[in-house]
Amino acid sequence: MTEPQRNGGSRRAAGLRRRLESGSLRARLILGAALWVTMAFAIGWLALTALFRDAVERQVAADLIGHLDQLTAKLQAVAATAEAPVDPSAALAETPSLMVDSLTDPRFARPYSDLYWQVSAAGGAVVARSRSPWDAVLPLPPDVPADGTVHRHWIEGPADQRLMAVERAVWLPVRTDFLRLSVASDESRLIALTEGFARPLALSLAVLGAAVVAAAAVQVTLGLRPLGRLRLALGRVRGGAADRLEGAFPEEVRPLVDDLKALIADNATVLDRTRREAGDLAHALKTPLAVLGGAAEAARRRGEARTAAAIEEAAERMRRQVDWRLARARAAAAAGPGVPGRVTRPAERLRTLARVMAQAHGETAPRITIDVPEDVAVGADRPEVDEMLGNLLDNACKWAAAEVRVAGAVGSGRAILTVDDDGPGLDAAGRAAAFDRGARLDTETPGSGLGLAIVRDLAELSGGSVRLEASPLGGLRARLELPTA
Repeated sequence: MTEPQRNGGSRRAAGLRRRLESGSLRARLILGAALWVTMAFAIGWLALTALFRDAVERQVAADLIGHLDQLTAKLQAVAATAEAPVDPSAALAETPSLMVDSLTDPRFARPYSDLYWQVSAAGGAVVARSRSPWDAVLPLPPDVPADGTVHRHWIEGPADQRLMAVERAVWLPVRTDFLRLSVASDESRLIALTEGFARPLALSLAVLGAAVVAAAAVQVTLGLRPLGRLRLALGRVRGGAADRLEGAFPEEVRPLVDDLKALIADNATVLDRTRREAGDLAHALKTPLAVLGGAAEAARRRGEARTAAAIEEAAERMRRQVDWRLARARAAAAAGPGVPGRVTRPAERLRTLARVMAQAHGETAPRITIDVPEDVAVGADRPEVDEMLGNLLDNACKWAAAEVRVAGAVGSGRAILTVDDDGPGLDAAGRAAAFDRGARLDTETPGSGLGLAIVRDLAELSGGSVRLEASPLGGLRARLELPTA
């Protein structure tokens, strides 16, 4: 085998091993049981078939020895009737029908049957034989059995048959040398008997093997059922229906359950600490920013308008960066697939946000229509959902002429929320630039320019996305996609 062939075989074996290791545990266990059962039953079939053939072979040999005994008795009877030593070849040749009739099996008289007998002299000359080989001679190997002992051989017979032959040497009073008496049977009989046993045995073992594999599959399914319960319990934690793993589990998986409980508790602790630190940081920065605002106002009263503008601009840049960093820190701590207990229903939050927008925009507030099914739930925490939907609603209310429409639907494991307004909208270049941090497309409208950037970051950290499109109302549409809970 060449080196590339060896390398190719090794790569295929490694690939198969990786697929087995990464596949279903249930399938691996059942496949392993099927392979072992197949190997065990195949070896059992081979062993039982070999034992049966050996038993049949011994039985066939015993039958042949019985025929050989009859032939020996007949020869001895012929020799006993002789009054004086004569040429045994002539004596036997004159009584072939008597010798044939003395052997009870009729196959000896049927040409080219599967049973033959032959008497030959020590030099190899055939003295007498049955009619079954017709004019053929049984090619016995050069052998001189001891008087009375039986030897067994495999020889070639008429019509290319393979024969089992048994022979013995007999010394008769009418001869000065011994005679070799042999009886042979066609192997096809042995093969037919063995195949007649092997075929139904294979079918029986196949049925039994299938039953054993099915029983193993049932056993594996029952044995892995606690893992299914564990998966459901984790799903309840992930979906927010529970805050810890609940249920009784077997001793074998209890260490895994304990580790998962500890992991969930650690994640909850880290999340809570991160949120508290983010809140503390926000409160700590409020006072310096307020001081800067006061300094700018004082400078303006002193007539130092340029100084006041510089201070206000610096304070505004700081506030925008702080807002964005804090929002991203909260999102990184709470967002992302796999965080337990994250589930929020947007319909409920939108109704609250709509009331906040109506108060915040006062008389200029547009009409807000909400068409989001109550059963739509997203896999994100409520503060992050409020941050994303609040920013999108606020932008829509700023630019809408009279109407803002929010709709929601679910498809392919994603919740799709659209916020439309009837304002002036944005061209393609403006829609692409709107997500840049600090980008303000209209400096006359209040805002930090971070709202859409925060929405994009929060959506991506939650496993979703957001994009801007042209709205059917004539203005801008924000399309927010989040994974369902």
